[in-house]
Amino acid sequence: MTREKCKAMLPIIQAFANGEHVEFYDSSQISGTFTRGVWKTADNIGFGCSVDNYRIIKNGEAIYFNNK
Repeated sequence: MTREKCKAMLPIIQAFANGEHVEFYDSSQISGTFTRGVWKTADNIGFGCSVDNYRIIKNGEAIYFNNK
């Protein structure tokens, strides 16, 4: 993992360590007739996924990490 990816992952890791609601995007899950992908609660955090595939839910609002 690069230093930049580590820096990008820090807010997600910190939120997870603090017990906040962290979700990841599972693109392999079929969610409809012509749609794939659903957001799932993260029970553990892996470093193989892109930062874009995580979000934190705070006070009913989602915080995305898509560098935009």
